[in-house]
Amino acid sequence: MTVLLPLLSTHRVVNRGMGSVYEGWALALEGTETGAM
Repeated sequence: MTVLLPLLSTHRVVNRGMGSVYEGWALALEGTETGAM
């Protein structure tokens, strides 16, 4: 568990800085899946 704590905190910082990028990817993937279906 102790090893996961630093990873989670780093993940939070990355999410704050790259949140918009992740959201863009999620929307793009959803749009692709919807278009394929």
